[in-house]
Amino acid sequence: MLYTYDYLSLHPNSMAAVSDSRTSEHLGTHDCHTPPTYTCFSLNQTLRRLEAKIDSVAEKAELVETRCVNLAIRRRNFAIYSYESVSSEKKVMVLPRKENAGDGVHLANALLPEGLVPLAPFSDEKTPDVGSAPNNGTVDVNIPLSHQEILKLIQFYNEDFGILSQDDLCTRQIRFQRWLRT
Repeated sequence: MLYTYDYLSLHPNSMAAVSDSRTSEHLGTHDCHTPPTYTCFSLNQTLRRLEAKIDSVAEKAELVETRCVNLAIRRRNFAIYSYESVSSEKKVMVLPRKENAGDGVHLANALLPEGLVPLAPFSDEKTPDVGSAPNNGTVDVNIPLSHQEILKLIQFYNEDFGILSQDDLCTRQIRFQRWLRT
C-alpha cells in the first residue's frame, strides 16, 4: 500500500496526516469520532523543517543587528576621522563587527605579499562568530599596520577590504582605513 503525507498548514498544531493514495479517504484526518494519527517520520520531518526555519530567522536577525551596530560604528569613525584630521594627531577608531561567517584565510593568502608565510586556517572552535570584533575592538590608525596584521584582519573578517594583490603596504593601509569609515 502506498502512503502519502498531507501537510495541513492552516491549523497551528497541524502535522502530516497519513492517507492512502489509492483512495481519497484520509486515514489520519480528524473527525469527531477518531483522533488523528501521525507517523513518527512525519512528525520528525515537520519538526526538522520548523527548526531549520527558526535557525534561519535567528541567523538573519543576528546579521541585521550586526549591520546596524556597524553602521553606528562607521558613522562614529567617519566623524572622528573628519574631526580629528583637523584638530589632533590621534585617530583611534572602533573596529566594526564581523558580518561574514567563516574563515577568510583563502582571501588573506590570495593577497599574500612575496616573502610572507601563508596564514593557517582557524580551527573550527576558534573561527570568530558573526558579531564579534578582534583584539580590543579599536585601532589607532596613526600606528601603521603591517602586511601581516592586515592579512590577519582579512582572515578574521572574511573580507578583503577592497585590497588588490598588487597593492603596496601604504595602499593596503589606506584601503583598510577607508573600510573602517564607509
